[in-house]
Amino acid sequence: MRSGVEAIQDSSYLSDRWSGPFLVDDKHKVIYCGLEKVASSSWKMILMQLSGHVLSDDHWHDADHREIHLKSVLREVGIRGLQEYTAAEITHRLANYTKFLFVRHPVDRLLSAFRDKFEKAGPGSYFYQRYGSDIINGHRQLKSEDEVLMVSFAELVRFITEHHVFDPHWDVYYEVCLPCFMNYTYVGHMENFVEDVSYILKAVFGAEFKNFPQINIINKQRRNILSQYLHTLSASELKSLNEVYDIDMQIFGYHHITENGNISMISSLHQKENLIAEI
Repeated sequence: MRSGVEAIQDSSYLSDRWSGPFLVDDKHKVIYCGLEKVASSSWKMILMQLSGHVLSDDHWHDADHREIHLKSVLREVGIRGLQEYTAAEITHRLANYTKFLFVRHPVDRLLSAFRDKFEKAGPGSYFYQRYGSDIINGHRQLKSEDEVLMVSFAELVRFITEHHVFDPHWDVYYEVCLPCFMNYTYVGHMENFVEDVSYILKAVFGAEFKNFPQINIINKQRRNILSQYLHTLSASELKSLNEVYDIDMQIFGYHHITENGNISMISSLHQKENLIAEI
């Protein structure tokens, strides 16, 4: 397995990889890879509070609050993007800082993105403007010009599996957070959110899990919803979807998902040595 330090010394590799969602907290000597749809907004708020920024109740109850996503706001409390450092500074931080990320089952994450960015937002939103026409035109025979252009989950799945079009809200983890290079200290799972957040907060920050945002944790109701959407897919579509995210599932300890929506895990946070597989 190639280390992050070795990777950073390769100028061809350095060119664009570190412009991903890596946040650095120099005060606590931490690097966090913040994946969209995996509680990244909540983790930004947690990091801000741990760095001494007092957040109002409105922030905790509104995870979509724009302020927490502004680089200028994060910089004010000492949180910077990894790409803002020099190569030597990055090398030092990769070698000496604690590194962690959170993941969730990739298919469940995709559904969360679909419901939020397509179903909830509706036609006219950014995601419809960015992807809607390509998804619909490529997978549907329109009956009339007046037909409501609502993207279905099955259409999004076909768009991703057939054309391999990715977005930060459903891209593959291993190409974004670089687990085979970063040598993460901790990998938490949304499926064990409270337990894993509590563990990381205590181990890394010496903090207790209290007065922090509540997350929509994976539960029976969530699995039932996931199952409803998965039943709209054909067997071949579900197979293709599992294949797209197969490497992520292998690396982060997930089984292929079935149409009943069961999310089964192979590993947990505390078995980190078995989580990051060499690929």
